[in-house]
Amino acid sequence: MDEAGREAREAVRRLGRRGPTSRVPVAVREKVLWYAERERRRGTSWRRIAATVGLSSTALQRWAAARPPARRRLAPVTVTEPASAAPAEAGVTLVTPTGYRLEGLGLEAALGVLRHLS
Repeated sequence: MDEAGREAREAVRRLGRRGPTSRVPVAVREKVLWYAERERRRGTSWRRIAATVGLSSTALQRWAAARPPARRRLAPVTVTEPASAAPAEAGVTLVTPTGYRLEGLGLEAALGVLRHLS
């Protein structure tokens, strides 16, 4: 076990005796998740990580699934005109947050449909 594993295990140990539904403070959770994510990238099983830190593999997997993805840096983007651009009269294509897809309508018609749907 490396230093990060020892630190995660010690943070959990300092919590003392806990029941299966006892809350784990955010600082401890973050330390454990950092270690777990690094080990998962190395191919370590959830069961082995859980045994190292002293928590259940189910808890670790749930924490990892609930964690928002890491922020990524923005990459520069170059916008170019497609080789065969659609004619302007083809209308708009719009997908609403609820999953409705509108294609080929003009702007006024698309707005009318959206008003009707809401």
